[in-house]
Amino acid sequence: MASSEAGAIPRKDRLLELWLRQTQDHALILMDLDGRVRHWLGAAERIFGYTATEMIGQGGDILFTEEDRQRGLPVLELQEALHSPRADDDRWHVRRDGTRIWVSGSAVALRDAHGQAIGFAKVVRDHTDKRTYVETLENRLRELANAKAYKEVAVTTLAHELRNPLAPLFNAVQLIRLTPACTEAIAHPLKIIERQLDALRRLVDDLADAGRAATGKLRLHPERIDLGVLLDDLASGLRPQFEARGLALHLLVPPAPILVELDRGRFQQAVTNLLTNALRYTPSGGQVWLKATVEASQVVVRVLDTGVGLAPETLPHIFELFTRAPSAESLEPDGMGIGLALVKQIAELHGGSVEVRSEGPGKGSEFSLRLPLEQPRVAAPLPPAPA
Repeated sequence: MASSEAGAIPRKDRLLELWLRQTQDHALILMDLDGRVRHWLGAAERIFGYTATEMIGQGGDILFTEEDRQRGLPVLELQEALHSPRADDDRWHVRRDGTRIWVSGSAVALRDAHGQAIGFAKVVRDHTDKRTYVETLENRLRELANAKAYKEVAVTTLAHELRNPLAPLFNAVQLIRLTPACTEAIAHPLKIIERQLDALRRLVDDLADAGRAATGKLRLHPERIDLGVLLDDLASGLRPQFEARGLALHLLVPPAPILVELDRGRFQQAVTNLLTNALRYTPSGGQVWLKATVEASQVVVRVLDTGVGLAPETLPHIFELFTRAPSAESLEPDGMGIGLALVKQIAELHGGSVEVRSEGPGKGSEFSLRLPLEQPRVAAPLPPAPA
């Protein structure tokens, strides 16, 4: 009999008493219709710092901040509880020592058997830790937004400042070539200077485009093209560079036309950046594939290589401006990490996206550029012939 009694479920008032005594997280505040505290229960003292003796008879508005009291929010909370199912709020409250805590509370009107309101019950929980965490994240987001804005301005300014000296340098090289003193001994270093100036010009162009895209100033001029023909032209133009590096470039496209609406110049720029990336970071003797296919409502261009690959921690950041994989440093120590960021921006301007896959360092990479597929134009039906 004793064991049976020991295992019996206590009455609900006993359970409520145990919960109010033992809870460390929830305060239960019972108030009369004037908003004065009548019972100070649960974790109320732990959360707010006031003892029951100090709070009973006090107005519940003492827990609100001064600015919320001036706004009339304590009264509004009780009015809302009185005229609706409940009043929920998340706001700053004030402890006895003056420190602020972020509180989640829910107030309800208590009614007698005739439906007449006789008081209020408010259940409160301290969520200061979560609010602090949220504010920390918000501050971090603001810092990142400011840093991003600064980077965009810096990129645009840098591109402008670098472009100014390029034209005089190109002109100087041409003038030297026209002088009688331009011997074969001088012509060779001039070719090196020209190649480096051309590389610098491409870098400056990418910088300027990245800055314009980031600020919404990069504009597209779409036209209807056959993707396979465009990729064949690109591969043909770049194949000598691949062969010079001891790399094989393979083109795989469907035999039937793939018609898409895109900006020819910008799309060429994006695919060229992907191919140039593979060219730079694939050791001699490697393979590179340029593929195109159609998947549902998208056209997909893939560039695969047997190059240095990417570490898992690099993958989420590889399309961010100035991001470079550590594995790429040994092959191209002078890279700046602009090309892939520009590819992402161009893809998004076309309503598409770009993805990357890699099984890890030394295992190659696969970049997929996805763009919307142009739907076939359906001719309007002819009107029926007159009877």
